[in-house]
Amino acid sequence: MMCRFLLLAVILTTTGCASDASSGVTREDCQRVRAHQADLRVAEISMNKDVPEEQAKREREKHKKNFANAGGETYLDACVQSRSASWVRCALNSERLSALQACDSQE
Repeated sequence: MMCRFLLLAVILTTTGCASDASSGVTREDCQRVRAHQADLRVAEISMNKDVPEEQAKREREKHKKNFANAGGETYLDACVQSRSASWVRCALNSERLSALQACDSQE
């Protein structure tokens, strides 16, 4: 009886791990996409020309940090569960925020 239980536990554990990795998307992939998205968002922020460059740089860094942490762990969990490897490739190859958003329609 104990052997059956152990065998069942091993099978369920292995199956669970396989289903999480079936998309091939990892938390690291999702972190890279989120950081890339933050870079794209910051690049689209236009600062007032009257703002000194040093202040503008600080503002962009602040926005980048906020964007890079958006959604926290919940975002990463949802990304790993619902995104595909092709979506990750599309997102990371995007040069504009609009192109990254268009990756959603390719899912």
